[in-house]
Amino acid sequence: MNLRQPSRTLHGAFEASTLCVYRRSGSHGENATHCSVGSLLCLRTIGICKCCYRLGQGVAAVNVTFELDKLVNFGEGFVVAGNVDELGNWDPAQAAFMTVTGDRFWTVTVDLEADTTVEYKPVKIEYDTRDVIQWLAGSNLKYTVPSEGPAYAYFEFPSSVEENLRIKRIV
Repeated sequence: MNLRQPSRTLHGAFEASTLCVYRRSGSHGENATHCSVGSLLCLRTIGICKCCYRLGQGVAAVNVTFELDKLVNFGEGFVVAGNVDELGNWDPAQAAFMTVTGDRFWTVTVDLEADTTVEYKPVKIEYDTRDVIQWLAGSNLKYTVPSEGPAYAYFEFPSSVEENLRIKRIV
């Protein structure tokens, strides 16, 4: 199966229909009827993973990738905290830890329950200790998880209060 990487649109969003739900290790043989990753089982249709279920629970889940383009000082990083277990229930020490590519492109992929709305915020932290440096100011961000994936949420972390007024989130 030859899947291409998602391409960015002019606004930084992704075309979600071109990439398999699972980019992590798993069984993706051409003749497979399902693939499993960790505690998830992914049913396949037409060669593309479309629907994921937590094994034993029957709850549909979707891989959601949170992305942030932000340069920080050495020793700093980001987590995505939110109102669900996968985002740490607002505890930065338990939140989804973002990893950096290059010097400024931060990402984390989490499995979220399909067809639900989650609230979240990026939190700037000390990379080694996870001590909080700064929460994103203002109201919580909200994201409605689609019924199938993959899904992408791109957001900005402002450098100042004035820049906070220009935050945009493209889903």
